[in-house]
Amino acid sequence: MKSAFALAVLTFAFQWAHALPSGWKEIAPGGDTLCARGSAYKFLVRAGDPQKVLVSFAGGGACWDDFTCESRQIYTDTAEKSYGPIEDQRGIYNANDPNNPYKGWTMIFVPYCTGDVHLGSADATYQDSNGDSFVIHHRGGTNARAAIDWMMQNYPNATEVNIDGCSAGSYGSIVWAPKIAEGYKTAKVLQFGDSGAGISDSLFIPGWGIDRNLPSWVPGLDPAFIQWDKLSLVDVYRNIASFYPLAKFSQFNHDKDRIQIMFYAAKGGTGIDWSDRMFQSMEDISTTTPNFRYFVAPGKQHCAITNAEFFTTKSDGVFLRDWLQTAVSGQDSQNVKCLECKSKVK
Repeated sequence: MKSAFALAVLTFAFQWAHALPSGWKEIAPGGDTLCARGSAYKFLVRAGDPQKVLVSFAGGGACWDDFTCESRQIYTDTAEKSYGPIEDQRGIYNANDPNNPYKGWTMIFVPYCTGDVHLGSADATYQDSNGDSFVIHHRGGTNARAAIDWMMQNYPNATEVNIDGCSAGSYGSIVWAPKIAEGYKTAKVLQFGDSGAGISDSLFIPGWGIDRNLPSWVPGLDPAFIQWDKLSLVDVYRNIASFYPLAKFSQFNHDKDRIQIMFYAAKGGTGIDWSDRMFQSMEDISTTTPNFRYFVAPGKQHCAITNAEFFTTKSDGVFLRDWLQTAVSGQDSQNVKCLECKSKVK
């Protein structure tokens, strides 16, 4: 089971060559920032319109126990390993495609190398298959905070701020949205989570040390009064979106996302009910949260914004690129429910 899981996610945590295209630069914030096995943390910036800023959280698996944290194939453990979409200029990082909703925007890319969905601030000790101990630096929250602080210092007058993320970055995009919204109180704020439906009964791991990075000022999310390891992503979206009614929040998923299903099974789910639970989660958020919209497309792929298929992904006759452009422009996007997916949820 474990070896099959590792093989299935091998392509997800692929080793990328390091060659940034023109216009991008690395920022090394230093301080307490760090990647899982001790390498330096860096984030990327491409300057564009200073009034329009996109903060994009990278994906790259997760680790939570001896087996998953020992493997170098289940999650990315250096910042450079998450540079792939930037290096290849795929999806929303393609600055030249006229259909890109973020063409001309300033982009801040937050790499991911800590196995903690951009939320941790702890160093944890695990044991490898030989019985030897090793330390993983779960400092994704520390790293994300450094990138966001830099953004606020260098682009303090932005009037449009979008927050997105693929996979693990999808969770980072929603949990860090409150801090960003607090820093840009008069800006138009849009959050877009790609392929992070959160279908798990233990989504947030206490061992990651996430407490200091949670939006404690948002009612219902203060770690002093709740058990975050029992909190669902539906609760997270409902509480944050209710606290920021003028901001917009959204999610995208493929209806049979193979990577999300594999992680769901690895965390104890059956796997076969993931699609139904995903559709139900989207509906549960949407019916109680007027500033939330979702888009579901048919397919087994994982993530859309980081791939060239972002421009061709279509569901119910609607292109994802056009749907997101509508939201980015400040108009109201409608839910795209993927009627062809034949979900049991009506």
